[in-house]
Parts: sequence; structure tokens; C-alpha cells
Amino acid sequence: MLELLPISFTFTSLVKILLIIGINMFLGSIWHSTIGFQKQWLKAMQLKEGDDVCDHRMAIFMANVGTLLSSIFLNILLIAFDIRKHQYLSAMLTAGILCGFHAFNDWNYVFFTKKSDQQRSRTLYLIHIGYVFVLYNLISLVLVSF
Repeated sequence: MLELLPISFTFTSLVKILLIIGINMFLGSIWHSTIGFQKQWLKAMQLKEGDDVCDHRMAIFMANVGTLLSSIFLNILLIAFDIRKHQYLSAMLTAGILCGFHAFNDWNYVFFTKKSDQQRSRTLYLIHIGYVFVLYNLISLVLVSF
């Protein structure tokens, strides 16, 4: 039976939250920069460099809220898998399962588009799923390390 631990906000909880937000912002800035996949993403979105895509403050806020909600769900899954013995293996397995759900949810983005847009959709899908996979693995390592 799944027994959830009581929620307590301690110093380590605050450190984990700040670390997860920092990882999300750092990975997002690297992933979508010229070092990462900026050129491929701009080409798939049919944009040019310098185009203003959205309000950056709201995008950063929503990305951090989404990451925190995902990390709460990931923490619940880690508790459910009883991670005491093999905590890093369990963390990678849990991150893979959560990424699998995310990948399955976005699957229609690739296959149920117009024929002319399928290559563009595949590129965006692979960039996004790669980002989610790396992010969830890093978050799960933070959750089990303390």
C-alpha cells in the first residue's frame, strides 16, 4: 500500500525547490541557445533570429510552475517505487516513465498533422521530448540526492 510521507517544509525542501528552478532555467537557456537547438527550433517554427516570440516573463513563470508541478508528481512516483535500496536506478526509471507519459501525450502532434507539416512537427517533437527527458532525469537526481 502506498503511504505518502507527511509534507514538511524544511531547509532541504527549500534548497530542492530552488535547485529545481535553477536547473530548469539553466537547461532551458542552454537547450534553446545557439549551443543547443536554436537553429533547428527556429527553422521548424518558421521564424527568423530576432523575432519576438512571446512575453518572456510569463513564459519563464509558466515554465517554472510546470516544472515544480512535474517534480511534485515525480516525487510521488519516487515514493511509490520505494527507493531505499536502489535510489538512483529508481530515479532514472521513474523519470523514464514520466517522460514516456509525456511523449505519448504529444504523439498526436507528430502523426495527426498535415503531410506538409510532418517534418516540422517531428523536429519540434524531438527537441521538446529530449529536453523533457534530460530535465526529468536531473530533477529526479535532485530529489533522491538529499
